Amino acid sequence: MVSAASIVAMGFTVLVSFVLPLAVPAFLCVRRFISGRVVLTGLSVFSIVQLFIRVPFINWLSTTEWYANISQNLWLLGILLALSAALLENWGRYAGSRFFVRGCNSYRDGLAYGLGHGGVEAFVVMGTNSLSNLTLALAVNNGSIDKLAGDAATAAQVEAVKTALIETPALQFLMGGLERVMVMAVQIALSVVVFYAIRTGRRIWVWAAAGAQFAVNYPVVLLQNSSVWVVEGYLALCAAAAVIVIVKMKGIFDRTPAAAPGEKK
Repeated sequence: MVSAASIVAMGFTVLVSFVLPLAVPAFLCVRRFISGRVVLTGLSVFSIVQLFIRVPFINWLSTTEWYANISQNLWLLGILLALSAALLENWGRYAGSRFFVRGCNSYRDGLAYGLGHGGVEAFVVMGTNSLSNLTLALAVNNGSIDKLAGDAATAAQVEAVKTALIETPALQFLMGGLERVMVMAVQIALSVVVFYAIRTGRRIWVWAAAGAQFAVNYPVVLLQNSSVWVVEGYLALCAAAAVIVIVKMKGIFDRTPAAAPGEKK
């Protein structure tokens, strides 16, 4: 039997990955605190740059001999993965805010964009997998796992799934949800910084956001073979820094008048 603690932990991760990314922006939009159009832009731009550009490109690249060579060196592979994500996501933010929601350059717009961007990332990275784990765990406990797996799965495969779900500590399932909360904070902070670039007309802030995202992602790649607690501890530090940025940027926005259209500083 899968423990009750594991079931609760999986449910929490499903909540964080599916429900909160929908409920929080929806509530804020209904209260007219943020713009739904900006939220949808964040969701759409992430989908374009990651799901339709970066991921297919990395998948194609992984079939080449060049990729096979650099994948032997975690330092080089980390640079490729972290740098491609940092550049595409943050310049995608900039392009999306400049061309799809022109005139939206407030602090609230940065928050809205980050909620859309981070929300769809939670769906893609953790949501589907966590929902699948929860469904399978419930099937294990009520005895319907064999029927749910269908004819395509062998007895050995079904048993392997059962064993993994039963033996994985509940805390590990819980960490998936906590990680999404931490990453969401980082994505909101980066979005606010990029929207400050739009507000001031200074693209240096886009480069700053890209550099910050690289600083978050690169060590995570390097630490992938270390303890999960080391990785999550590092992400917790990054999330704490992101929260500080989110809070501090509110005052900076309030003190900064919007640049005139086309103005560069």
